[in-house]
Amino acid sequence: MRLIPVQKRNALKRKGFTLIELLVVITIIVILMALTLGVISKVYSFLDETKVVSEVNRLAVGCNQFKSTFGRYPPSKILLAEQGAVYQSILGPTPPAPPAGYTTAQFQALAAYSVEYLSSIFPGINLTGNIHDWNGNLTPGENGYVILEGQQCLVYFLGGMIYNGSAPIGFNTDKTNPTFGSTGARLGPFFDFDASRFSTTGVFPAYPAYKDVYGTPYAYFAAKSPGLNNYPNRYVPNNPMLAALLGPNDCESLTTSTTSTGTLYFVPYFDGTVPPVPPVNWVSSNGFKFSKSDTFQIVSAGKDKQFGTGGQYNQTDPEQSVFLPTALLPAADSASLQANYDNITNVTNGRVVPK
Repeated sequence: MRLIPVQKRNALKRKGFTLIELLVVITIIVILMALTLGVISKVYSFLDETKVVSEVNRLAVGCNQFKSTFGRYPPSKILLAEQGAVYQSILGPTPPAPPAGYTTAQFQALAAYSVEYLSSIFPGINLTGNIHDWNGNLTPGENGYVILEGQQCLVYFLGGMIYNGSAPIGFNTDKTNPTFGSTGARLGPFFDFDASRFSTTGVFPAYPAYKDVYGTPYAYFAAKSPGLNNYPNRYVPNNPMLAALLGPNDCESLTTSTTSTGTLYFVPYFDGTVPPVPPVNWVSSNGFKFSKSDTFQIVSAGKDKQFGTGGQYNQTDPEQSVFLPTALLPAADSASLQANYDNITNVTNGRVVPK
């Protein structure tokens, strides 16, 4: 009889792993996968944030190039009318009824500012008699007007004319008629927009906004009064007196959100201390300083796609920023305040509150 060594007999009996050994192996694999996925998720999150920071910086470069060409930064609100008679009607003694949210005085002030601004960047343009095809549908002379908000202005002025859904191709070099569709030399574009990221869900689809990599359009605010370091716009959206005084926010349709206690409108960032009580003459107040004074602010809502409140920004300790004093804005709850943290801006050169 042939004898089989004990060690070999044990080996023959062991045909596989025990249940405990399998569970241990599976547990180890699951842990490794979780760690790996966590690292990968953080890497992708970091890459997305880096892309937005880079894009905000490139948009800012485009704004500066626009100023070098036209002498002004892109506006963050503008009224465009294809027929000059529309401007004349608004600015006349019996103007048409203002749009919702505007008083007649605010409506006329916006029209006057628009005429002044367009006349400044397009010397020689005739806004009282000539016809301009602002929406690029090649049928100039349409009645009525459009009011572009900041997010639309950022695309329109950096990109230029969009003819019948084409890619932005800048403005005509003939500044007396910048909308003319000739194929000659153009002024702009000042930023290479990816048309697949245009947002055309607003009131005027011919004037798109531009979505960040997270899918939310960038907000854009331009200082209105160079030298005063202020941003004359609605600061406390649920205060009827101030709303009547200042008019709608420049990115109102983009940055409006509803909280548990009311409606919230994001406002630009300010340096220093925000006054606890709104000044009587808020428009000309120098009590606080618009961040990036005399220039502009570009803001991404970040990964959470929520702009939050905006308002006071504490550069020394961002987490201690009282973005909007609750005495001024009761609708600002803690979640709305913290929604500021992952916003990405040219004011902060990255996240508002670093990780």
